[in-house]
Order: sequence, then C-alpha cells, then structure tokens
Amino acid sequence: MNGRVDSPLFSATAIAVVLAVVVLLYLLRPPARRVPVASSLIWERVLRSARRRDDRLRWLLSLLLALTISGLLAFSVLHGSASSGPGSGRWVIVVDNSPTMATRTSDGSTRFEQAKRRARELIASLGPGQQVLLADTMRSIALPAFDAAQSAASALERLAVASGGKPAIPSGVRHAQAEALRIFTDGVSLRDLPPAARIESVFEPVENVGISRFELSNVPGDASGHAAFIEVENGGGVEKEVELSLLGGRGKSIVRRLSVPAFATAALSLDVSALGAGAMRAAVTASGDGLALDDVAYAYLPTRQVVRLTLVTDSNSYLEKALSAQPRVRLKVVRPSRFADRGDADAYVFDRYAPAAAPTAPSLLIRPGPAPWLPRPAGEILGQQVVTWDRTHPLLDRLSLRDLRIDKVVAARPEGADQFVLVRGSAGEPLLIARDGIPRWIWLAFSLDQSNFAFHTGFPVLLGNALNWMSSERVIADARLGDVEIPLQSAKVIAMDGSEITTRNTGGATRFQAAEPGIYTALSIRGRIMVVVNALDSGLTQVNRSAIGAALGQASAPQFPPIDSWLVLMAGAVLLLGLEWFSYNRRLTV
Repeated sequence: MNGRVDSPLFSATAIAVVLAVVVLLYLLRPPARRVPVASSLIWERVLRSARRRDDRLRWLLSLLLALTISGLLAFSVLHGSASSGPGSGRWVIVVDNSPTMATRTSDGSTRFEQAKRRARELIASLGPGQQVLLADTMRSIALPAFDAAQSAASALERLAVASGGKPAIPSGVRHAQAEALRIFTDGVSLRDLPPAARIESVFEPVENVGISRFELSNVPGDASGHAAFIEVENGGGVEKEVELSLLGGRGKSIVRRLSVPAFATAALSLDVSALGAGAMRAAVTASGDGLALDDVAYAYLPTRQVVRLTLVTDSNSYLEKALSAQPRVRLKVVRPSRFADRGDADAYVFDRYAPAAAPTAPSLLIRPGPAPWLPRPAGEILGQQVVTWDRTHPLLDRLSLRDLRIDKVVAARPEGADQFVLVRGSAGEPLLIARDGIPRWIWLAFSLDQSNFAFHTGFPVLLGNALNWMSSERVIADARLGDVEIPLQSAKVIAMDGSEITTRNTGGATRFQAAEPGIYTALSIRGRIMVVVNALDSGLTQVNRSAIGAALGQASAPQFPPIDSWLVLMAGAVLLLGLEWFSYNRRLTV
C-alpha cells in the first residue's frame, strides 16, 4: 500500500489512539441521579453490605475486554487494508522453467503449463495499480523488474521451458522489496527456496523412463569392433517394460526389451559393430512416459575407413612402428629419393624431408628441410621446453606436453593467414605450426632423435589427432542440453535436419543453444566439429524426487491457500465480542 498507512509508526499510533479513547470512555462517570425515597435506613443497610471490591474487578474485566476487542479490530483493519487494498502492493512471481517442468501430468498438460495458468490467474486477480516483478528460474528474463500487471502477463506468455542448466532464484528477486513472493514450481530441480516465499506446487507423481548413459567404446583386440554401454533409468513408482532401439549409420538397428524395477537402473552392453560408422541413435519406449526429453540419446562413431598413409623417410623404425599401430592406417614407406606425389595417398608423413612442391594430400612434416611452400627457417635454437600450447585445438586434444624436452629446434614463423602457432617453446619460438587450408599440413620444428618426444606418452596421441584432423574428424561426446561452447571462432552450426542454428561469438569460441538431443555440425576455417548433445542426466529422469510434493506413488495433497493474519485477528475480535455479550447478559461485568 502506498502512503503513510504502510508505516509501522502510523499503525502503532492509530492503535494507541483507539485504546486511549476506550480508556477515557471508561473513566467518564455518569452524573448521579437524584431519586426521592421514603427512608434512608434501607439504603444505609444496602451500602454496608455492598462489595466494592467486586465492582472494581467487574469494571476492570470489562475494560480489558473492550481494549482487546478494539485493539484487534484496529490492527486487523489496518493490516487488511495494507495487504489487500485495491490499487496497492508489489508482488514478486517466480515461475520455474527448469527441464523437469516439461513433465506431462494426468490432464494432458505439463507442469509448466499448469504453473503458467496459475500465475496468469494470480496476475489477473490483482488491482490495476499493483506492480509485479516476474522472474524465471532459468534466467530467460535477463533483468526482472517491477512493472504493471498487464506487462507481467505478456512476459509470462513468452516464457518457455529451458532445455538445460541448473535452476536458481535470481539474487535480485530474493532481496526485492515486496509484500508477497510466490514461486510456482514442482520442487524437483529447484531446491534452494527462500523461507519467506509462498510455494505454489504443481508437482504430480508420474511414470517416467529415460536414458541416463550412452557411451561407445572399442572392442579390445578388434580395431573395427565397437560396443555400446547404455543405462536405462526408471524414475517412476512402478516396474516398467521398456523397448530399447539402436539405429546406426547404415540404417541397421538393434532392438532389446527389458524390465526396469521402480526407481532403479538397468545397464546393458551391446555389440554395435554391424551398425556402421556415423551417427547412432538410442531410444526407449514405454507406456505412460511423462517426459520425452530423456527418451533419446545420440553418439557418433568416427568413420572407420582405412587411411592410406605414406611415410617418407630415410630410416626411422620407431616412427614406422608408431604409425603402423594406428588402427585404421595402411602404411607405405618410401625413401625421399623415390618420392612422387601420384595421388595414391590420403595423407603423408615427411620425416626430415620436404618435397619442392606442396603435395595434394594433407601432410605431417617432422623437422622438414626448406621448401617454398613451408615457413622459412631462420637458424636453430638449442635446449627448448614447451611453455604454452593451444589446448582448444583438435590437434592437441587430451595432450599434455609438460615433460617434453628438445635439444635443437628450427626457428621459423607462420607466413599466411591460414597458418597459426599451436605450441611455443621457452624462447618464444613456434614448435608446431598448422595450416588450415587446402591441403592441410602440420609443421613440427624438431625431429624425434633431437628430443624425447618418441618416448613421450603424448606422441601416439598427437599422431591419432593429426590423422583425425587431416581427415576432418572430431567429436565432442559430452555436451549437455542448453548452452554449448565450441572451440572454433565464428563457426556455423548445422542441426541434423539441415537447419542453421543461431550462434554467438565469445572470445575465440562459438556458443549456441541446443534445445533437443542431436548431433550438430560446426564448420569454420579451422575445421569441422561433430558436437553430440544429450540430456543423460539422472536428475532429469527422476521427475518424482520433489522437495515439496506429496510422497512418491501417492496422490498430491490439495494445496490450501494460507489464511491471512488479519482475518485471524478479525475472527478473534468477533469471538471476544460474543464473550462480552455473554458476560453482560450474565451480569458478570456490570
């Protein structure tokens, strides 16, 4: 309420004035009545037997009852007008739009739709002068502020369920000066609730089954074999019969049926070698499923085609063995004097040699000699260690170079816009330069016999990353729904249906919102990334673990609105008025 009626000092003063008036009225004595009597002997005898003390106690009891009644009436009127007067008040309304709010309920709607409906009804019931601060738990409303009820209603209609992220009450909402804070939630993901808030629960127990884990791995001893490990979780209170299907890149599929007990998880491992390379989709189907977001999961199996790799070297048995150990490499070794680019190789590795003309296939060059198409050498530097390396680049993924020691390196600088330094030594000189052009190449400033790189754990990792990068294969398998960051600058992101996703650049990365599971392709001048996005969250599947709902497996208890305190005070005053009427008629206070 606006004005001085909201002031505690005004309320206290008003109540004090009412009580003082009551006391003054009781202190007033009516004028004595003169009544002629035949004899005073009777009245003298009455006065001698009168109990003056009882009269004072009756007067005091009547005064206390009058003070209590008048105080309760005054306080209830003031408090009631301040809390519910028309055209006054500031309300804070928070709508939970975390992913579990997309759970379907028994009436066919979702928890989120019920929350919006009840919030809409609350806003519509407010007076025209009241203000509303509308916020959501996933921060879709960037800067919530008090506004007219009509504007808050419009903003409410634009709210939608978020696909991922952790919900929270915005800090500005917690400290907002308002007379009422209402939170509409199912209490599953949103747990940190303000103690002063009135919780409007939209929780209802439902049945739900989802995929909480989906991973691909190599079969030991079989370079072309792959296995899928899948966990199916039952988030409902009854045992479910579930159909699990896997669809591979060749259009082949695997179907399994399994029983999952209530609130339990079933795990299984399947040989998916026959499904082929590329995108792989796992899906579960069960009756009465309440949430669709966790029913599908994706994985990406890199193309297992054989890479025809030509190693050009005078002699390097360790390098030859390391390349032969790569699972999809068909290795051919030639001497520099016999090298010719005939177009029969998918990639080259040049050891301490570089051809005069750039080859047509991508190349890994290990301390090559001078060539016009490569960075020009500018002398040698002794005794180098790795100082920095670009961890975001696909070539250096899962690679640590901390223990790498180098006796001698060739000093050089990148000479084109498509050439960039990925590793630098202690003297600031580039140790690894990559060109992301056509064709791609990787330039290493030192040889294996002039460093400990041949015995370093990162060497086979670099070889595998180099083959993947040169054949444009790269996968991020653990991206979650919601905001996804890609280590590529100014990349274009394509969804599985071919549509382009809106992106934004943040520093040297690209971000986009993944609203549903799938495989997204990011393209930039630095390469291509296959981004696998899944829910795979046990907390999402367990839609019945509510902090505010009824016990699991039981119907939700009806939500009765709390009774305003001024109504309680008014009821107390009425009760005391009845007591005063009874005492008066029984002549207990007169």
